[in-house]
Amino acid sequence: MKTSGLLFGVLCLSGCLIFSTCFIHKYHFININSTWNQAQTYCKTKYIDLATINNITEVNQFISTVSSAGYNSKAWIGIYVTLSGNWINAYSAKYLNWRTPQGSETFIQGTWCGYISSNTLWYANCTAEHPFICDNGTQKTFVNVPMDYLNAWSYCKGNLTDLTAPFASSVNVWLINVTALVPSGQQAWFGWIGFKHFFWSDLSPVSFNYWNELPQLFDTVGVMRGAADLQRSGIWSFLSTKLLPFVCYTEQVPEDTIKVLKLRVSSSTDVNDFAVEANILSQLQMKFMKQGLSGASLKWRKQPDGKIFLKKGNSGISYKHECQVNC
Repeated sequence: MKTSGLLFGVLCLSGCLIFSTCFIHKYHFININSTWNQAQTYCKTKYIDLATINNITEVNQFISTVSSAGYNSKAWIGIYVTLSGNWINAYSAKYLNWRTPQGSETFIQGTWCGYISSNTLWYANCTAEHPFICDNGTQKTFVNVPMDYLNAWSYCKGNLTDLTAPFASSVNVWLINVTALVPSGQQAWFGWIGFKHFFWSDLSPVSFNYWNELPQLFDTVGVMRGAADLQRSGIWSFLSTKLLPFVCYTEQVPEDTIKVLKLRVSSSTDVNDFAVEANILSQLQMKFMKQGLSGASLKWRKQPDGKIFLKKGNSGISYKHECQVNC
């Protein structure tokens, strides 16, 4: 989204925004074994959505709600992850340059890497250190030196062409060959990278992480749904298919904690465009998070004419707008 030409102060924006640390999530445990999609439909119909959890306070509130219902196992929540991946030969060697602090962090947060263990393919956090298998197209070599994924890949590139992948054979034939190289009880990286993207069912940004980094089976590429495990302090895990109870949520906004702010923005663009409004809201949310207000909820309040921003005049090509904000 292009945002050049859009200027706003800390609390100066031409829309009506509801800012509140008091949008309290109220959780509702539903003890009906369902698929994640069935649970989502149920929650959207009878409540707001499947449970969204934005901070550790809400984790504890979630645990209290579910535990008080006498349940202490896994339950669906609203988070899900999409995973798209490919064999390493489909990617440019530019990824080997991601070992800069910023680039490496981006790589680790956004990817899983493939390894083989006990005749099975898995993917896991790329910072783990495992031996690996290099492949020059005709010969595969097991390198029994534990390295993280990027270093293993770099080693293969510098010595034996690449991390192993089914370059010129079927996956089944390739798997038989690489399995024979890995000693019993050991793991080994191979040439596969998966890119993961996290979402909440209600489309709110994923700004709080409470999932584990346990390995996932390689055949679960696609979409995995999130469940909170009450036996592990509510930590999230991702499942492909399963029938589980689930938790929905509603919102409570105590009237005595609502504040009203006036925001102003100067812009040469149409600030009442839905995409622009969404982008501004996202930027503000990040600003509040940086100030330690990770539990704050931001929502626009519409003007009587149905618009968010009210034009107050112009200066050159810029438009000034004002509105009130609830917080």
